[in-house]
Amino acid sequence: MSKVSPHIYKEAPEGHKAACRALLYALGLMESDGWMAWKQIIAGRLSERERACIALAALRSMNLEDRQKVLEVAFELDEGAGVPMPTFGEVHDDAQWWASIANQQEHEAYLMAAYKALSKKSQQELQAHLKGEW
Repeated sequence: MSKVSPHIYKEAPEGHKAACRALLYALGLMESDGWMAWKQIIAGRLSERERACIALAALRSMNLEDRQKVLEVAFELDEGAGVPMPTFGEVHDDAQWWASIANQQEHEAYLMAAYKALSKKSQQELQAHLKGEW
């Protein structure tokens, strides 16, 4: 094992720090909301390889029976993105990221709810935009 700098957190990329903070939050809550939030944060902040390493390490830490149960559940899920997280940056960027991982059912549900929440004027402007008139 290579030697780790005592200043590893200070020197870590911001994405790694965000993933660690979110993991502490999820562990502290030990509820589905915390784990869903962590899932969304690591999807946006860590690479595929980094997430695969975390998954592999977690699975290999389990006994065979529990590992099989977890894998069965994981392959059955098509959960989509879940509820959009509160935005901490540009709203448009966060919305684009969420839409990129959401499933079709989520796209339709949030689109209709957002549309209904718009003022009549904004609804008309959106309709005009979608028709190419705006």
